[in-house]
Amino acid sequence: MEQNELIRNIIKDTRKNIRYIILAPRKLTRNEMLYQIRIFNYDPQNLKLKAGSEVTINAVDIK
Repeated sequence: MEQNELIRNIIKDTRKNIRYIILAPRKLTRNEMLYQIRIFNYDPQNLKLKAGSEVTINAVDIK
């Protein structure tokens, strides 16, 4: 596997019907994915997502 290759970690918020795709260098645990979503949603602008949206989060910093 190349170093630049990122793995797609997908988790869905069934309450809001939002699909999160988290790109990371490795497979993430559920807690790690939820943490990345919390960081993403910390920005008030990102909280205005519409139902049925698909969000891509780039989490290349994770070791």
